[in-house]
Amino acid sequence: MVSPARSFSRIAMAAVAALSLALPPVPARAEDGVALIRDTEIEEILRKDSEPIFKAAGIDSTSIEILLIGGKDMQAFAGPGVMGVYTGLILESENPNQLQGVIAHEVGHLAAGHSARSGEMTAAGMTPFLLTMGLGVLAALAGSGEGAAGLIGSASYFGTLGA
Repeated sequence: MVSPARSFSRIAMAAVAALSLALPPVPARAEDGVALIRDTEIEEILRKDSEPIFKAAGIDSTSIEILLIGGKDMQAFAGPGVMGVYTGLILESENPNQLQGVIAHEVGHLAAGHSARSGEMTAAGMTPFLLTMGLGVLAALAGSGEGAAGLIGSASYFGTLGA
């Protein structure tokens, strides 16, 4: 028989794990060395260099705001109506083709509507995610710590299968 204190700790552990997986991540702040930079000259150069890529993807480049993000990261991102490029990516690119390749990748996301569909995909994956989490909590209540850990640990995977 499992002691009440041990059952409580298993339930608490399952609840903490469920919350940590369900809560959204905290975005980076300016204290982390990341900040929005407004430099119209660099933004215009990025826009001109990206124009053929936007055109090939069938996207009106004037409908996309290009953001320059100050940070050492070598990355870029795209969302509805916006594309961000980190200064670290610009500084570390050995030639313009490398930067254009990353921009083309992000434009591909815009053209495919990946960010626009992310809400639908999240909603579709929520049911299997919650069911798996619920089964994990039930396993913890039944005294199977290993089963609870396995189910809770795999809940996000099952959520992606539903999406």
